[in-house]
Formats: sequence, C-alpha cells, structure tokens
Amino acid sequence: MTCDHHAAHVAHAAQAALERLAAALERDAFATALVTGIDGIPRLSVICRQTKLTEQVHAMQGWYFWQWAEAIGPNEDPHAAAATITATMHAFAGLEPAS
Repeated sequence: MTCDHHAAHVAHAAQAALERLAAALERDAFATALVTGIDGIPRLSVICRQTKLTEQVHAMQGWYFWQWAEAIGPNEDPHAAAATITATMHAFAGLEPAS
C-alpha cells in the first residue's frame, strides 16, 4: 500500500466515522458541517443552534477527539459520543441539560 493510498484510506475512514457522528447529534440542537482542510483530513464542525458555539471534532485511530486533542469516545459508539458532545457544549454555553 503506497503512502498516498494509505492516507486516502485513513481520510475515508475518518469521514465515515464523522458522518455517523453527525447523524447521531440532535438536529434541533446542532448544525454540523463536514470540512476537509488542505491537509485532506476531515473534521466535523458542530454548531450549537441556540448559542452559536462551534467546536471541531476529529476522528482518528478509532476515536473521536475534540480539537484540543482530548478523547470524546470510540468511533464504534457515535451515540455515546454525541451525548458527550451535547453535555460538554451545553456546559460550556451555560445551558441546562435537557430533561
């Protein structure tokens, strides 16, 4: 496997994981955009509709990560990762958790 082919495979796997995460986030609470930088590595922009707070989420080596490199959760459980993202972003914004 060439280096370029491996990089493309890694980027495709990350994109698929981020798409699953976007689908798991509540559409009423968050807008999402899959973005690919000039480096070819995808990330998911997650925007809180109420506060406009935006965070970047990456998928690497089987895990979701915040832009500051803290792990969110494993790629195999996008619903748990979505719950963590929701709780964290609401806490940052000072919003009460949904009941």
